[in-house]
Amino acid sequence: MNENEKTVEQSKGPTFTDLHFFLGNICDETGLPRQVQVRIRCSNHSNVQALTMFMEEPRVCVYKFTAESVLFCKVLSSIDEFGIPRVSVDDIIEGLLNFVFI
Repeated sequence: MNENEKTVEQSKGPTFTDLHFFLGNICDETGLPRQVQVRIRCSNHSNVQALTMFMEEPRVCVYKFTAESVLFCKVLSSIDEFGIPRVSVDDIIEGLLNFVFI
C-alpha cells in the first residue's frame, strides 16, 4: 500500500471488512472443512441500487465472496477495532432513507 492510499483510508475510515467462516461441510476433494471469507466493501457508486458481487475459489473448497455497495458505507463507518458495527439498525435505516430521498 502506498502512502496516498493509507492517508485516504485513515481519513475516510475503513472501506471494507472481512468476515471469516470455517469448519463448514467436509470437502470431498480435500477431506478438510470448507472455508469462506466474506468481504463487505463500501462502494463509491452513487446509485443506491447498485450491488456488485463476485466469488472466487483460490484453493479447492476455500472461497472468497465480495459484496460491494454504497449501502455498506454507513455500517463500515461505525465498525470498531474488532470489525463489529457500533451503529443501531434504526440509524442504518435512517441513513439509507436520507441517502435515497435527499
